Amino acid sequence: MMNVIVVSIAIIIALLDTTWLSDVQFFGTRPDLVLIVLVYHAHYRGVQRGQLTGFGVGLVEDVLSAAPLGFFALVRMGVSAVLGLTNGNIRGDTVLTPMLLVLIGFVIRFLLTLALTILFGMAAMTGQLVTATTLIELLLTVVFAPVIFFLLRRVANRFERRGGLS
Repeated sequence: MMNVIVVSIAIIIALLDTTWLSDVQFFGTRPDLVLIVLVYHAHYRGVQRGQLTGFGVGLVEDVLSAAPLGFFALVRMGVSAVLGLTNGNIRGDTVLTPMLLVLIGFVIRFLLTLALTILFGMAAMTGQLVTATTLIELLLTVVFAPVIFFLLRRVANRFERRGGLS
């Protein structure tokens, strides 16, 4: 049941992020909330579930964007696959751990995006990847991570206590 809820949350955020929230910006950019949700899901549910969720949410983003079909699906799946390897094994501070995991996820997302822009022949975009806006997006995403992790953990605890399918 929790998988369905997290996937639904990630898809809703992806839809809102590319439509209504596209104009809401902090310092010229906005945090990657979808990345935070996917990192949370992969960290607590493992590689396989993380990959499936990342691929599905990425496909939704592909359909809603001008990127080649499969671009975001591969990026999101790659991030979820790597962070799914942690599978809940990294535990610690409720603030620093989410920040560290999302920082790692952001770096992986950046590297995969860079590799895919070169692979898909979008070399003109590679210069746009390394800007001050990217750094601001990184900082915003890392700062929002503990809050989103806390909220998702609360939702998870509520549904896991009820039982059902996981």
